[in-house]
Amino acid sequence: MNTKEKLIDKISHINDESILEEIMEIVELELEMTGDEVQLTGEQKSFVDQGIKDLESGNILTDQEAKKMTKEWLKKR
Repeated sequence: MNTKEKLIDKISHINDESILEEIMEIVELELEMTGDEVQLTGEQKSFVDQGIKDLESGNILTDQEAKKMTKEWLKKR
């Protein structure tokens, strides 16, 4: 089973509508992207700006820390 098939299988077992909506947004964003230009909303630009400020101030997580934090957050939902 390839990655795409595994992902479809896992998604088919998710019942939480909010998680499915987040997945849909990610997929739609990927499909909308053409070339290098991406149109961001004001809210998205604010999030990017905040992320840059966090990076500059050293307020960052490793990939492993972020994955752990996400798993813990999902368990609480």
